[in-house]
Amino acid sequence: MVIWELFGDNNNFDVWNSLLLKSEDYNIFQSHGWGEYKSIYGWLPMRYLAKDKDGTIVAMAQIFIKHLSVVGIKIGWVPGGPIFCFPQSKKIELAKIAKALIEKVEKLSGNVFIRFNNLLLNNSDLANAFNRYYIKPFFKINSGYSIWVDLREPIDILNEKMTSHHRYYVRKGLANDIQWKAGNNVHFVNELLTIHTDMVMWKKMKSLKSNLNDISNLCRTLGDNATIFTGYLNGNAISSCLVLTFGQKAFYLMAAAGSKARKINASYAMVFNLFKYLKEKGITCFDFGGINPSSNVAEGVNYFKKGFGGKIIEYLGEWEWATSDWMRLGGNFAVWYRGRQL
Repeated sequence: MVIWELFGDNNNFDVWNSLLLKSEDYNIFQSHGWGEYKSIYGWLPMRYLAKDKDGTIVAMAQIFIKHLSVVGIKIGWVPGGPIFCFPQSKKIELAKIAKALIEKVEKLSGNVFIRFNNLLLNNSDLANAFNRYYIKPFFKINSGYSIWVDLREPIDILNEKMTSHHRYYVRKGLANDIQWKAGNNVHFVNELLTIHTDMVMWKKMKSLKSNLNDISNLCRTLGDNATIFTGYLNGNAISSCLVLTFGQKAFYLMAAAGSKARKINASYAMVFNLFKYLKEKGITCFDFGGINPSSNVAEGVNYFKKGFGGKIIEYLGEWEWATSDWMRLGGNFAVWYRGRQL
């Protein structure tokens, strides 16, 4: 028997995170800080614990709920969750935990549409368990694919795993006198945004636009879990990236290279030095962020990320549940429409 219940001390940052870190599949997007960040944009974080008959935690889920202006309609988003891999949860059928969560969500009043984006590695057993109570979406937000780099390996081994092309451009980038610094204060934020704006104008892709408030809010709410890693040439910021860390895992969120950086291959040197920096911080797993094998637009990003020698992985990914078919159709239409605006 599994019972989901609301986390009793919703404002207790440390307790939620410490419980989350006891799982194998923990991630920054289910952390307390990420919930506080999303709350700035009108999402209500609802944090749930699943316990077995002995009161032992077997799963966790941070669900973001937004009440639409239409009376009685709620949409939910569960990035990186639910979290299933606790020691005791291995003794319980995953489908039972998934079913109990839906039974809890059903008690929310009104019409509900909820989308999960689970970061467990995909396999048939997991997919079958989810398929009993959730449905695959018509339109996805993410590709479901990413690249993992094992930072437990020595830096020379990581270098050897790169393609010959990437090793060549890493060497060229490292030959320049670039200074690398890490931080998340307003100066780092402004530099990242300036470089990013330059890159967006060069690529002519409005979907890549970011803004000062968004990055500032992220760094403020996540604190030390948000790091901007920036390269300086002659005192000028030329290449930068934003990385989120939680426990021993790091997640590559965004990056930018200015015109000077593109000429001297600074982005390649940035990733190589980022690996070294994260290793020194005790990070063992680096998630390079999404790739999209089926998108021609993403070919350049895919090529850049894959060349660093990580392992291409497929997540269990996106699933959904709704109180009615029309709610599900409406939710998918909203996802499709949002995609067309980018």
